[in-house]
Amino acid sequence: MTELLKLLATLISLKFIYYLSITLNFYLLLFLILVCFIIKYNPFIFFFKIKYFLVSIFIIFPLSVPGEIVTQFYNFSVTYDGFYAGLKQSLLLMNIFLVAKIYLIKTQEIAVVNSIMYFIYPFKYMGLNVNKLYKIIILTFSYFRLFSRKKFNYKSPVNSFKNFLFSQENLKVRIDTFELNHYGYFFVFCYLLVLFIV
Repeated sequence: MTELLKLLATLISLKFIYYLSITLNFYLLLFLILVCFIIKYNPFIFFFKIKYFLVSIFIIFPLSVPGEIVTQFYNFSVTYDGFYAGLKQSLLLMNIFLVAKIYLIKTQEIAVVNSIMYFIYPFKYMGLNVNKLYKIIILTFSYFRLFSRKKFNYKSPVNSFKNFLFSQENLKVRIDTFELNHYGYFFVFCYLLVLFIV
């Protein structure tokens, strides 16, 4: 139940980050960096991994948003409004990614998956195969863990196609089905109640 509350708190904070001004986003970024250092995680390594994405956002906005022109060369013009929008979007994305990263660091993978499944479970009654989706999400998280290693050298255990055909039994993975506990049924009831009221 605490994992579900952590997920709800994370989702609510992600929703409200969008409405903050550029100054408050900057202060929030400084606070999140401080939190990362308290939990012994270096956020600058994470920012280094997404640097091209952030820089491209910061460059695209000044070139595409109309407004008062700062400088112009050839057919390109850089605007004040675009510069402000690019800075705001870059700060916003850094905050969103950092909040999600802190949540994923402090929560086990299976708890994250189970918390997500509480939101998806009501769709079972609309024909969605919840257990299949549960297995897909677990495998996705395991692939993220596998590919996020610094040195990923995959060597195939199979040398030929014939060996591959006969080794398929060894490649099967067994994942248990998703079951709701008594808190889960209460959450699904409240979730459906809120959906029908709103």
